[in-house]
Amino acid sequence: MDESRFGLLAKIGNSRIGGIGTLIGTLGLAKYAIDNHGWTEWSQYAELFQSSTLAHVSSVDCALLSLIVWEPMLEDMRRRGMYTDGSGIEKIRLAAFCSVPLIGPALYLATRPKLLPVEE
Repeated sequence: MDESRFGLLAKIGNSRIGGIGTLIGTLGLAKYAIDNHGWTEWSQYAELFQSSTLAHVSSVDCALLSLIVWEPMLEDMRRRGMYTDGSGIEKIRLAAFCSVPLIGPALYLATRPKLLPVEE
């Protein structure tokens, strides 16, 4: 795809800076959650999960999106030349990015190369 046809927001989202910003934001939110709530409040979360529709739906949504990110990320990797023949190392790389919810896809956005030019 010709990146010159992208709008400003798409250019930022497709740039390394946008990916690094996403990764920093994701890591910052994870650090905030761990520092302020730690791992000790799982019983409160379980109670909230069962009693609050918003917490329940949000948690299920995050889990489902983490599961289905595989195909869109695979397509993006193909368009960037990171997944060409489906070799073992390419599958491992894709699985590694998809295996850690939120942080894995954010890390992919920060490290992915530019789009390959499209032959017309």
